[in-house]
Amino acid sequence: MRASAAKLPRGRSTPPAMSAPRHVVAVDGHELFLSQVGPRGGAAPGHRFLPDLIRPGRVFDLIVPLAQVTEGYRAMDERRAVKAHLEP
Repeated sequence: MRASAAKLPRGRSTPPAMSAPRHVVAVDGHELFLSQVGPRGGAAPGHRFLPDLIRPGRVFDLIVPLAQVTEGYRAMDERRAVKAHLEP
């Protein structure tokens, strides 16, 4: 038995988004709006779940002083750098 997404939580609530569905889910937008349920979602904090896989050094490949911030942006625009790291 399948329940509507709007019928599961009580009105004026915010149900948590645990994960993305692996199949297409039909949601009646009008029913959801009238139920005053506000679904929310967002990106998971990757640094918490994948600390060994995230290496900032592979992204920040140019180090420039803060006074030369325009050079950092120019290098990224010209594809000479992926991301510029600014130092004070």
